[in-house]
Amino acid sequence: MHSNSVLLDGVIVKKPEYSESEKRCTFQIKSVRFYKVGSEMRKKENIFPVIATGKTAELCSTKNKGLVRIVGKLETDENNAVFVEVITIEFMPNK
Repeated sequence: MHSNSVLLDGVIVKKPEYSESEKRCTFQIKSVRFYKVGSEMRKKENIFPVIATGKTAELCSTKNKGLVRIVGKLETDENNAVFVEVITIEFMPNK
């Protein structure tokens, strides 16, 4: 058996798009990490597509910005594009 779980902290960067008929919300988050190469600090930004369904989708559709923590799993669509499917989401206070 293989594990498929993702934990992401990031900022919502694309306004959520909600489909009432599908009870589905799509949006994007930006996650930033810093790492060191030799004595130089570098910054890497990644944008991840996210999909939430059901009651979670309804909640996500009301949030246009801010920090989030997502527990989810990686999935692919019919074109083999990878996205994060939300299992749980936490909307974090801005610092």
